[in-house]
Amino acid sequence: MINAIYLNILLICFLKMLKLASMRNNLTFLQFKNALKDFPVFSTTDIYKAFPNIHRRRLHEWVGRGLLKRIVKGYYIFSDVPIEEGLIYSTANRIYDPSYISLQSALNWYGLIPEFIPQVTSVSTKKTTTLSTSIGSFAYSSVKESLMFGYDVLLLGDRGYKIKMAYPEKAILDLLYLNTHLNSVDHFFELRLNSEMFREKVRPDVLSQYLSFFSNKSLSKRVNILLNFMIGK
Repeated sequence: MINAIYLNILLICFLKMLKLASMRNNLTFLQFKNALKDFPVFSTTDIYKAFPNIHRRRLHEWVGRGLLKRIVKGYYIFSDVPIEEGLIYSTANRIYDPSYISLQSALNWYGLIPEFIPQVTSVSTKKTTTLSTSIGSFAYSSVKESLMFGYDVLLLGDRGYKIKMAYPEKAILDLLYLNTHLNSVDHFFELRLNSEMFREKVRPDVLSQYLSFFSNKSLSKRVNILLNFMIGK
């Protein structure tokens, strides 16, 4: 009697495993793509929310077949998605959260510096790091949590990628705060800041307001040198 009950339990467990395996194997890439098509970049957490029973081997298979691209551990994009600016900036925000685009990338976005930036530069409350991926290089500089402000949410491209981008005033302050060697007219000259765009884009009152949250006398002094240099040109 006991052996019969035990065998029945084993049979039920075996049938459940077969059903689960069947569910995993029957999932098509088209079903997968339709469920996640609104995610420009999606994580394994997103995947398991949509398909709790999916096996990681399925993801490895689709990556191997060129249907998915693995960006960093735990994050993917569809291989047929065009690699455009909006996607790259959205990826920067997503794969190292919380973060927002700032520093040289933001200054270039606003036309304040002319150089092409080979890395997407961001700030984050996480540790400073650089992530090299199949779609670009992403550099993150660490700041304390109280300085995670001064950014806007932009919509870029036809797909309306949501991007967290520093305002020009905050991008400047982040740059000076994280690069204490920038402390003279010569250093500011080397940045090749566009004086015309500076006057157009940078709001002195907003810059002053943001600066007050840093509570940093050295930074305040360097900001004044920069303002005299840029506005006096």
